[in-house]
Amino acid sequence: MVFMFYLKKKYKMQLYKYKNYDEYKKIQEEGNIQKIKCCWVLENNIKILSNYLTKYIEDIKFGICHGTRRGKEQEWFKNILT
Repeated sequence: MVFMFYLKKKYKMQLYKYKNYDEYKKIQEEGNIQKIKCCWVLENNIKILSNYLTKYIEDIKFGICHGTRRGKEQEWFKNILT
């Protein structure tokens, strides 16, 4: 079964065939544990974006953060925008 693709060096894509869903799930969980303390965005970038948003949007009621692991981005947005 093919469940996902991943980036290799120099951004070449490669399909990876997992034996089954259980193998896929196990590998995803192991990867999550290894990266749980990582954050791929800087808090200062969230501040800059928040300043831009408040400049052009009067009443921000909600937002969507895609692909966050620990919720730090949501926490920073909430702290800055409220």
